[in-house]
Amino acid sequence: MSEESPSYGAVTPFDVLVNHFESNNFRFQTDPAGKSLQLFITGDCAVYNCRLQLTHDDDLLQARVHCPVSARDIKIRPLVAEVLARANHGMSIGNFDIDMDSGDISYHLGQVIRDRALDDETIGGVFSAALSTADRYFPAIMRVMFAGHTPADAVYLSELDVHAANIETGEDPPAPAPAPPKPVVKRPRAPRKDPRSTMTSDLPGLFDDNANREGGGSRRE
Repeated sequence: MSEESPSYGAVTPFDVLVNHFESNNFRFQTDPAGKSLQLFITGDCAVYNCRLQLTHDDDLLQARVHCPVSARDIKIRPLVAEVLARANHGMSIGNFDIDMDSGDISYHLGQVIRDRALDDETIGGVFSAALSTADRYFPAIMRVMFAGHTPADAVYLSELDVHAANIETGEDPPAPAPAPPKPVVKRPRAPRKDPRSTMTSDLPGLFDDNANREGGGSRRE
């Protein structure tokens, strides 16, 4: 801990962390040796396994929210990794992680508390930000794993409210995906008429005896 660490008196930062969740009537398990606590909480889309921990001599508060599904199928795992990479792009704080060996998916957020005392506002802000971000993008993971969506479309739908707000404020919306080319329908050609199939009766006057006599055709011997 730094030399000018904030004074907690007889209360440690871990005690503050535990007291915060006790005062808000959460059910959780603690690990005093690891300075961490674990709880399950229901979001709008799923039930998440959450872990908060003090590390680096109590200078850093870390929150990790584990998603209730894992990308265990090695064929699907690269698509889920692309979803998380697209979600991380432009993200102000925190990031999604995926274990490329097990497929476990989580969202991680850390807050440096070195120069100020840990308080309820900091704990609540870190926890709510981590939970709401994981809950926002969880449907995108499910769309790719089970609904056949592309990673780009899945993330776009999870950020739909942001895109709508950009349109209302006049900001440039993202470029739409190019439309697929229309298939060219070839009309079948009409069968070509074989001139050899023309009947002699269709040739006027050539074999008409009257026409030969009136027109001075060849004489019969």
